[in-house]
Amino acid sequence: MVQEGKFQEEIKDLKRGKGVSNKSKLSSLNVFIDENGILKVGGRLKHSKLNVYSKHPIVLPTNHILTTNILVYYHKKYLHLGAQALLYQVRQKVWPINGKHNCKKVIFRCITCAKNKPVLTSQIMRDLPTNHVTPNHVFNVTGIEFDDFETLSPGHFLIGRPINGIVEPLLSEIKETRLSKWQKITKFSQSVWKVWKRDYQCNLQQRYKWKFKVNDVKVGTLVLIKNENLPGTKWLLGRISELFHGKDNQIRVVNIKLPNGTVLKRNVRDVAILPTEN
Repeated sequence: MVQEGKFQEEIKDLKRGKGVSNKSKLSSLNVFIDENGILKVGGRLKHSKLNVYSKHPIVLPTNHILTTNILVYYHKKYLHLGAQALLYQVRQKVWPINGKHNCKKVIFRCITCAKNKPVLTSQIMRDLPTNHVTPNHVFNVTGIEFDDFETLSPGHFLIGRPINGIVEPLLSEIKETRLSKWQKITKFSQSVWKVWKRDYQCNLQQRYKWKFKVNDVKVGTLVLIKNENLPGTKWLLGRISELFHGKDNQIRVVNIKLPNGTVLKRNVRDVAILPTEN
């Protein structure tokens, strides 16, 4: 029997007329052995109007294939219940140890549930590039091309000079008595950058999301491709065919091969890995 292999010490103690050890996972269940030699929950519901199976469910070990198969059966029978509802249905007849944890594992491995609530992959946030951590004026580093520098642009208002104007000399170390009114304004602007570097830049060390490295993105992995205009059940299904690493040697982009042979390139954060039996 499954119970004899997993609860050997507890069964021995009960047969000797002793209670189970306080260190046992069964200590809070007041377990007993029935007339058929099956280990059951004694619990506190002996005088309730529940049926005998609900009063005294059979104890099942955690992480056992029999327990898993029973949980999978009830999960499918009741149309893919959540962990708490699944545990309630199962406990009408059996009592799996660490039941809620095992229910969550079954749901996590269920492909149908994964398609209904896909969880997108993430990767540790990359280091900030040099132009993001170097003090500079707004729009000095940009992908926008300005063809007509004579036309008044937002840059004139944001940085106080034309986009192609000469950069002012550093004035922070010069006494204000030696500066003109415009130079004083420029000095004040430069002091803002100094404070930014001292008080704000150091806060960029922390990662507030995508904190951990992800290593489960591999060639051959079955994934769903994110589509913000469709529910998860309608997302395209494919397999990762190629990995692309960033400068930090972390996987940032993947090629995904669809069933029709089409290959799509996507950011790793735009795919949801589907569970497998392994």
